[in-house]
Amino acid sequence: MAWGCASNSSRPGDAGETDSGVDANVATDSAQPDANVDAAPEDAGFDAGPPDMVGLCEACEEHEECGPGNFCANLSTGEKACVAGCNPDLPSCARGFNCVIDFMAGTDGNAVCLPVGEACCIDEDADEYGQGIGCLGPDCDDEDEGQNPGVTEICDGIDQDCDGVVDEPPTDCVSGRCTADGDGTFSSISGGTCEDTMCADGSFTDCLLFTCVDGGDVGTTCATSCNVAGVDEDDRCIEAAHCDVGACIPDVPNGGMCDEDSDCEAGRCDNGFCCDSGTCCSETSDCPGGGTVTTLCDDAMTCQGSRGETTCNDDFQCETLAGIPDDSACDGGVEARNCDPYLPVFCDGTTNQTPPSCPTSCSGDGQCIDSAHCEGGLCIPDRPAGGVCSRSADCQGGLFCVDGRCCTGTCDGTCEACDLPGSEGTCTPVPAMADVDNECAGFSCGSYYGGFVGGSDSCFTRQNVSDSGAACNGARACIGPETLCPLQPLGTLQIDCNNTCQSPVAGTCVGTNPGICRDLDDVADTVSCGTGECQRTVQRCVGGTPSTCSPGAPSVETCNTLDDDCDGTPDDGSGAALCPPVTGGLSYMCTAVHSQPSS
Repeated sequence: MAWGCASNSSRPGDAGETDSGVDANVATDSAQPDANVDAAPEDAGFDAGPPDMVGLCEACEEHEECGPGNFCANLSTGEKACVAGCNPDLPSCARGFNCVIDFMAGTDGNAVCLPVGEACCIDEDADEYGQGIGCLGPDCDDEDEGQNPGVTEICDGIDQDCDGVVDEPPTDCVSGRCTADGDGTFSSISGGTCEDTMCADGSFTDCLLFTCVDGGDVGTTCATSCNVAGVDEDDRCIEAAHCDVGACIPDVPNGGMCDEDSDCEAGRCDNGFCCDSGTCCSETSDCPGGGTVTTLCDDAMTCQGSRGETTCNDDFQCETLAGIPDDSACDGGVEARNCDPYLPVFCDGTTNQTPPSCPTSCSGDGQCIDSAHCEGGLCIPDRPAGGVCSRSADCQGGLFCVDGRCCTGTCDGTCEACDLPGSEGTCTPVPAMADVDNECAGFSCGSYYGGFVGGSDSCFTRQNVSDSGAACNGARACIGPETLCPLQPLGTLQIDCNNTCQSPVAGTCVGTNPGICRDLDDVADTVSCGTGECQRTVQRCVGGTPSTCSPGAPSVETCNTLDDDCDGTPDDGSGAALCPPVTGGLSYMCTAVHSQPSS
C-alpha cells in the first residue's frame, strides 16, 4: 500500500499539472522555435524577397513597400499612399503636409506627414505637378512653378513644358507674347517663330499708351482697356499716361485741366489744374478773385497767404501782385501737413497763422490715421500678419490678434495657433504631441488593459493620461484615448489568475478587453494527503481555487494489515497490543495472514 500513500504529483505524467498556467506557457514557448523553423520553407513572403519600393505619395498596400521610416497610410480620399514618418518636436514635412498622429491613418499611432487637404502630392513649387497619386503629373523642376507639363513653351532657352526639348514649337511666339520695349512702351507678337530666344516674323502690335493685358509686361497681348472690373487702373497704362474712363491718355502738363493727382505730369492737381504747388491755374481768371483783390493761400504747408490783385504766373500758380500778408485764405479745409501715422493738421483760417507742426504723441487711436494705432503714447503703423499685438486694433484691416500675433483668421478652433515658429500670422495646426495652449485635457485609461505578457498571470489597467500628458494630433484635434492609452504604463491590478488553478484566456487583457482567467477544474486531477487509514483524496481545483486536503484522524493500531494509527507502518506494535490475550492464557502474534497462538 506504500504506493497508495504517495500523492498524485509523484506519478509519471502528473508533473505538468502542478501549475497549469505556467507550465502550459513554457511548453508553448519551447515548441515555438521549432514551429518557426519548420514553417520557414513555406513562408512565401520570405522566399519571394523584399517587396518593390514605392515613393512618397505613391500607391501602396503595406508599410514595407514604403521603406524605412515611412508608412502606408489611409488618405481622406479612400486611397492608400506612402507617407513619411516625422518627429512632432522637429517636424520636417514637405510643403503642403503636416506632422500628424491620426489613429484612422493606419500608421500604428506613429506621427506621419499627411497632406493638408485631399491631394497627396510632393509639390514644392505649388504648381500641382510633382510626385504622388494626387498630382496632375510629374514635374521636371519642382522649384519653378513656371516649369511643368501643363505650361506653354516660352522662347527663352528653357524647357518649360518638361518634354526634354527646348523652345520647340509652338512657343509663345505663336500663341502670343507681350514684352517691354525698353523705352517705357510695350509691344506684342503672335504667329511668329522662335530664333535664339527671340521672337521673329509674325504679327507685331504696338501697345501705344497701354501696357500688356495684365499690367506691365504680364500677359500675351496688349491691353485695349484700362478699366478692370469697373475701376480705372493706371497700371494698365505706361508711366507717361493715366486711365480715364477705360482709355489711356497722356499725362497733363502744368496748366492743364485735371480731376486727380494721377492726371498730372507733376503728380499734383489743385483747383482743377496741374501745377507743382500752391493754387493751380491756366490763366488769371482761374484764380480766386479772377484778377481782383482777394486773399490767396500761397503756402499750404506753412498756412501762409497774402491779399492783393491775383494773377496766374508762368508756373501756372496763382499769386498776388504787391500783396500784403493775410493768411485767412488758408482755412480749415487746407491740409498743411500729412503727419502720417498721426492725423493730418490743417490751417485754421485766421489772418496771421503760425506754421503748424505734426503731433509727436497720442493718448488714443482716434489721434492716429486709420492704418495706425496708439501704442505706448505713439502712433504706430498697424502691423501686418505675423506682427506682435495685444489687441486686434494693433493689426492691419481684416486681421485678428490671436496668440499675441496679427493673424489672418480668428483661429479659435481646437489645436490651432497663430504663433507657431515659422508660421506666425497664419492659423496653423499645432504639431502632433504638442499642446502650446493647454487645450487638451487628460482622461481616464481605466478601460484599457495591459498584461498577461511573458507568462504573467496578472492583468493591469493602463495609467490615466494627465493634463500635461494630453496633446494635439497635428490635425486640429486632441489625441484620443484610443491612441494614447495603449502607450501608457501599467496601472492598477485588474485581475490576478491563480497560479495553480487558473490560466489567462488568450486575447484578453489587451486593448479595451479586460483580462479573464480560465478555471482549471478537472475531476480527474486530484491531490492526496495523510498516511495509512488517514489518507484522503480531493479534486485539486474547484471554482479556480486550490482545494484544501485534510487527513483523517488516526485510530488504535490493530492486527488487520492496515496502518490504523497512520504512522506509515501497518500492524506495528507489540503482540499483546495487537493481539490481546484471551481466556486460557494463550497469547497471540500478528502475522500477515491472521493471529495465531505464540509458542
